[in-house]
Amino acid sequence: MGKEAKPAAEKTKGAKGAKGKGGLMPAFIILGIGGLCVLPASIVAFCGLIPTIATTFTDKSRGRSVSVAVGALNLTGVAYIVIQLGMKGMRLDYAITLLQDPMNWLIMWGGAGIGLALLSLIPPIVAQVLTTLSEIKLQKLKANQVEIRKIWGEEVKELDSN
Repeated sequence: MGKEAKPAAEKTKGAKGAKGKGGLMPAFIILGIGGLCVLPASIVAFCGLIPTIATTFTDKSRGRSVSVAVGALNLTGVAYIVIQLGMKGMRLDYAITLLQDPMNWLIMWGGAGIGLALLSLIPPIVAQVLTTLSEIKLQKLKANQVEIRKIWGEEVKELDSN
């Protein structure tokens, strides 16, 4: 009986896995069709989002913070260029012209660089501020402790050492 129950459980588990994979296929089809409808924007976006794609595959940090920081600001730079493309009628020749301009690459990839720089700079600054605030609080507590000893006497000091 134990042997019969085990394959039934595996079949159920396998059916869920197959259903989960099938659920992604329509999403990829819709994205593919949408990408073909706005092919110039898709080309510019793909080229501009290369730093985000790279960090997505290489990010091992908890919460994928590098991917989020780089991706958010990279997407901002890419959106600016795609909006410029949209204002010119979403033409393929203009998309190629935009990709030939080094300033546009600086805008798109510079956003990713700024995201990485912010991620590298902000946590140490926040840690230093919190350390300083903790030291100030500790000094205030020690000053309060001295005041309490003056009021209550040295018996409090003896209790403190236990």
